Amino acid sequence: MKNKIVAAILTSAMLISMTACGDAAKNGQTGEETGQTQAPAESGANEPEDSGTEAQASGYVSESRVFDLHGKDYVTELCDYNKIPVTITGDYEVTQEKAEVYLNQLIASYGSFYVPDESKTKVGAGDVVNVDYVGKVDGVAFEGGSAEDQVIDVDNNCSVGQFGGGYIPGFTDALKNAKKGDVIDGNVTFPEDYNNADLAGKEAVFTFTVNAIMRPMTAADADDAFAKEQFNVDTVEEMYQVLNDYLKGTAQMAKQSDTTGAIQDYLLENCKYDIPEDYMEARLKDYRYNFILANCQGDESKLESFLMTNYNGTSIDEAEEIWRKSIQEQIGMEFILDVVAEKENIEFNEEDYNEYLESMVSGGAYESVDKLYETYGYGDVEYGKAYTKKIYLENLALNKIKETAIITENENTVQESEQQDSAEQDGEQQDHTEQE
Repeated sequence: MKNKIVAAILTSAMLISMTACGDAAKNGQTGEETGQTQAPAESGANEPEDSGTEAQASGYVSESRVFDLHGKDYVTELCDYNKIPVTITGDYEVTQEKAEVYLNQLIASYGSFYVPDESKTKVGAGDVVNVDYVGKVDGVAFEGGSAEDQVIDVDNNCSVGQFGGGYIPGFTDALKNAKKGDVIDGNVTFPEDYNNADLAGKEAVFTFTVNAIMRPMTAADADDAFAKEQFNVDTVEEMYQVLNDYLKGTAQMAKQSDTTGAIQDYLLENCKYDIPEDYMEARLKDYRYNFILANCQGDESKLESFLMTNYNGTSIDEAEEIWRKSIQEQIGMEFILDVVAEKENIEFNEEDYNEYLESMVSGGAYESVDKLYETYGYGDVEYGKAYTKKIYLENLALNKIKETAIITENENTVQESEQQDSAEQDGEQQDHTEQE
């Protein structure tokens, strides 16, 4: 179990920090989570790896990539995107109580951790015990037959843990009704087909020393030894610092994601745009193909069964309606942000763009930048380059809008730090003027 929990946290943190851009309609979801362009520092890498390469290899040719559309030709009414008022309602505060709750979740999920139950002195039904044991055949201890500090599920005759295995029949029988501190002999016979020929079919005696009767561990039981083994730190205090840092990171990501989503919802609701039907159908076809590729091994005959099993009985027609609505929103956001990018004179920055791409590759979403381009271009690298650059500029436009957005968080108005700093500076300037 060593270092299992800290490894899980590090893996989760890496996934959170992974960045991605682009068409959410390529990410293999049903569509309820899609339809909105993500800002570079805020999205999760949901796109299936190398889907474009697979599509190309299968002979599929994307129909949407032949279109070269510009938002200014389809956005009929652009709302005032300065100082957009939006509300986010998530809980982004990290407390000690939340850290303890999260630790309990980790303990339950990533290992079977037990501590002595001081209230129990006798092994009862369902109990787990900590024992040392020595196994002997004809009075001689045999190799592999002795162990210390073993946590054993008595009733189920197995060791405890994620990789815990079962014992030979009758191994734990002697422990039933035993008391803490007892030294007990248990007689067993190895199966005739036992994998060690020297022991197969032989009678053996296992002498158990019952160290403790155990109970499941909770966060309150964590000590410095647990912190060191599971988190690679020396103290419980340092362990909680690791947990707090992680939870603050996830809370900040959630806040940023909620803010982005709220702004996008506002833009979609308050701007007006048209979508060419042939482009809509091409995007839907691409999405449908990629969904089947990612979830049904490219076999369309498996789609109905997959949806029924994984999406609460959703039919193909219902799924396609969900996808259509999602893709409509996705295209709408692309058009709107394309207009904003042009209106704000947002320019392409090669160095920043390359860092953006490398962050996605280093995060593990893609093997290389070329693989990223292949994915977004359905195997066509040049199309993938053009599309990715387009989304990159639109993401910059979204970030521009966020800079002035007025955010209400849990009914308390909170603005971006830059706005607060600006307001404070304005106030100080006014004070100086009045004094003069």
